[in-house]
Amino acid sequence: MKRSLVFLATACALCVAWVLCKGMQADTRTVEIEGEAIPYICQNEKVYVYLKDLLDSGFFVDAAESRTLETRSAMVSEIVLWQEDVYPEEDKKIGDIPHVQDGWKYETYINGLQIGTYACQGELLVDAEELIGQPVSFKEDASISKKTVLYDQNGNEEVLPENLEQITKTNRNSVHGNPEAPNRFSFENCSQYLMRAEKNTAHRLGIDVMQKGDILKTKKGSFPLEEVKAGECAGVSILTMQEEYTELSSMLNELGISYSFNNGKLELQGKGNGKTIKRKSTDAMGTIPQYPYRMFAMTLELSNGDKLDCLYDGEKLFAANNDLEQTDIWKEYGYVYENGNWTSLK
Repeated sequence: MKRSLVFLATACALCVAWVLCKGMQADTRTVEIEGEAIPYICQNEKVYVYLKDLLDSGFFVDAAESRTLETRSAMVSEIVLWQEDVYPEEDKKIGDIPHVQDGWKYETYINGLQIGTYACQGELLVDAEELIGQPVSFKEDASISKKTVLYDQNGNEEVLPENLEQITKTNRNSVHGNPEAPNRFSFENCSQYLMRAEKNTAHRLGIDVMQKGDILKTKKGSFPLEEVKAGECAGVSILTMQEEYTELSSMLNELGISYSFNNGKLELQGKGNGKTIKRKSTDAMGTIPQYPYRMFAMTLELSNGDKLDCLYDGEKLFAANNDLEQTDIWKEYGYVYENGNWTSLK
């Protein structure tokens, strides 16, 4: 009888411990990047992650592109972060994330595109919702929902004495270029910053970074992620665009041929309209040295197996002149391409 009572007491204790453990697990909220738990801040039911934690997930601060500007209203620090495997330059200068100084403004760029910047206790943060391109599903305890709360990697909470402050709004400018509209690329499987939510529940947010070779799905189709180009150092110069590339999308449209991407293949539709197009003189785009929009460099394969070195800005597709001349694919559509001229075979 004594043994039965001891067994029953032990079983009850284990059940209580199990229930308590489950309860604690249910209340624990974690944020992860590439499977690694990171600290984060919650304020007004929104989640913010520290900029410095991106450096442990394959990003680096581009010291050559980051710069400090003196304006009439304040000093401005531009912080440019790139994902290492999609950065187009072999040589890179690595910098640091600055500590917040009173009266300064900070602008943050991730993979060539500007994102809103926040500050708290001298550290810079970004909105997790912007990073992944969708609302975060965390639900806070009502007793602290109006407070600014820091959570460590294990989910332990600390109410902070000061509020998180937004110091730069999201303008979505490309690095030293023009704004990029949210639907310019219309990525379907990631955000404009090339990140996605691997898990997005009431208790866990898992952020994945798109890797080189991953397929990007856009309104024009899908293509593998290779390189991202933007800015003065990692961008494409106007001179290069004019001398080495043809705006293939406008040419195909004028010839009556449509196109789409399919996992890195350039699919052409139509038979052409028989129109001959002579090479047009290229006008300089004002005085700007670099192409003003973010571009994705990619290699697209044609139906005959030939490949084109291409650049895509979300609206226009550019192809290298050398590759356009070396392929015979255009004969299937009734054309010969030479020296920028599209000559009908009809």
